[in-house]
Amino acid sequence: MRPQCKYGIKAENLTEKILKEIVTIHDQIVGGRGLRYFDDKDRNLDGFFRAIQSKDHHNSIERTYASSVSMFSKLWADRCFIEHEKVIHFCFSGYVENNAPEKLKVKEKELEETFHMAVDDYLIKNNLAVDLSSW
Repeated sequence: MRPQCKYGIKAENLTEKILKEIVTIHDQIVGGRGLRYFDDKDRNLDGFFRAIQSKDHHNSIERTYASSVSMFSKLWADRCFIEHEKVIHFCFSGYVENNAPEKLKVKEKELEETFHMAVDDYLIKNNLAVDLSSW
């Protein structure tokens, strides 16, 4: 199971601008390159937003936006239902190889924890947080 945030956002409240903010958090913390998929009007250009909002996709949607620990690192958007509301929560997975040096594995865990705390803080500060503890 992937590590995850403690809070999510109601799917109906997620906008491309909010997704861009979360991708900005991702890029700043983990050294990713997800912002290249947004234009100057906050429009998502790689289909991540549409995939998250789509009813046709699976409950987990990911994009390989890389990080400072691996070019294969992913940003995940997972869908769940809490009290009949569709909720999206975001996860960062470093995808450091098993045979990687221990120092890199430690950095991966630190990045995952820091990213998840930052997304939680963002959602709380913007009154968008849905507690995932009942999920």
